[in-house]
Amino acid sequence: MWVRILILAFTLAVLAAIAYAMLQYSILD
Repeated sequence: MWVRILILAFTLAVLAAIAYAMLQYSILD
């Protein structure tokens, strides 16, 4: 159970980081 929760949280964190980076790059453009 805990492993699935950790993987889900990690995936969400990675997706959020990618989305934030894309927003930063789009703003800089």
